[in-house]
Amino acid sequence: MRVGFVCIQDASDVTTWSGIPYNVLQRLRAQGMDVELFSHLGRRSKAALAPAHLWTRARKRSASLDHFPLVLRSYTAQIRALLREYPVDVVFSTSTIPITLINCPQPIFVWTDAVFHSKVDYFEGSFTRIPSGAAGGRRKQLSAIARASSTRRTGPSPLRKS
Repeated sequence: MRVGFVCIQDASDVTTWSGIPYNVLQRLRAQGMDVELFSHLGRRSKAALAPAHLWTRARKRSASLDHFPLVLRSYTAQIRALLREYPVDVVFSTSTIPITLINCPQPIFVWTDAVFHSKVDYFEGSFTRIPSGAAGGRRKQLSAIARASSTRRTGPSPLRKS
C-alpha cells in the first residue's frame, strides 16, 4: 500500500512538532508501508498575509496564519500536484490543517494528538483574543474531519463543544 504522508513541516526531521510526524513516519515504514512524503509544504502564500500578521502583533494579539483560506488553498493545490506526480492509495496526515480543503478519490486518514479547539485556553488564551478565532478554527477542524475517511486522536473529541 502506498501512503501519501502529508505534513506542513518536514516530517523527516525529529525536531518538527515534538517529533510526532517523524515518529509516526518511522512507525508506518516499520510496518512495511510504502510512504511517499508530501512534506515540507511550501508556505510562500503566508507572505501575502504579512500585513495581517503585523497588525495582530501590533495589537498584542496572535493569529495562526495556517488557518487563513489563502494558506489552506495553497496547501490543497500543493497536495493535488503531489498526488498527480506520486500516485498513492491513501492520504495520511497528523494534522487536519493541510487536508482541510482537499477532495480526492483516495481515502484520507488523520491521526492527531490534539484538535484546535481543545487547545484554545492551553496557550494562555491566545486564540480567544482573535475575534471568532476559536469558532473559525473549530469550523475548519470539523470540515477536515468530515472529508476524512477515518480519524484517530489522543486528545478530546472535536465533535463535543468545550
